[in-house]
Amino acid sequence: MCFRLGLLDKKWGRADTVSYQVKVRGQAKVVQVGENETILDAALDAGIDYPFGCQSGTCGSCKSQLLAGEVELEDYSDLALTDDERAQGQILACSAVPVTDCEVAWLETEETS
Repeated sequence: MCFRLGLLDKKWGRADTVSYQVKVRGQAKVVQVGENETILDAALDAGIDYPFGCQSGTCGSCKSQLLAGEVELEDYSDLALTDDERAQGQILACSAVPVTDCEVAWLETEETS
């Protein structure tokens, strides 16, 4: 079991949530991704036109290259992301939850086929 602790805010007596910065190659914005939030959800909330389809890890439309940093991948289909692709640093943005600051680049359509 994994636990992530926030920092205690002494003034208000509550824990701050953890967030990470994710740079999407080719985009001017750096996206703030909250704890347990996927890269895709945060990018869409920030107004980035990130390619996606199912948002559940089954189609592979949001397949991306992790250029820097680390993510944890939530449930996804092996048909959408193979073990070989994952070993090459590819991720599904809809399933990727950052555990450090990251940089990603989405793959062009012909690269995901």
